[in-house]
Amino acid sequence: IPENWLIEKSPLFVTWRNASNGDVKKCLGTFDSNSIKNNLDRFLELPDLDDITTLECEVNLLDNFNEIADRDDWEIGRNGIKIEFTAEGRDYTATFLPSVASENGWNKTETIEKLIRKAGYNGDVSAITKFNIVKYESSINKLNYNEYKRIKNKK
Repeated sequence: IPENWLIEKSPLFVTWRNASNGDVKKCLGTFDSNSIKNNLDRFLELPDLDDITTLECEVNLLDNFNEIADRDDWEIGRNGIKIEFTAEGRDYTATFLPSVASENGWNKTETIEKLIRKAGYNGDVSAITKFNIVKYESSINKLNYNEYKRIKNKK
């Protein structure tokens, strides 16, 4: 990761994966546009695993946010989506990064259904009101364990 990259501002998500099979071990992030360095300091924490040197870290920088009216106005594998909705008097929100639907083989309808459940709502979907979808894109920067240590040691 280039040094000047760390001073830029961007919402980001950090995903730790098993380097050999790609399984997600931990994913944290924010939609706040703080400096990348500050966001990394908040979210670049190692998962509790026996052999952390086998992990790969993906830093997803999020951009090109657009609210969409049509639930199909996004592209699997290209766009992440964030949903916000109200149901039974409570507000809910959830997101999937651009890679999630394609990695799991979901279509658009399945992805939105999974997001509703991820948000913590398990009730009747007909009770959902004020349903908003924001699509976004991300650029992925990968770090191995040694690169992670280099960034963390520059605090």
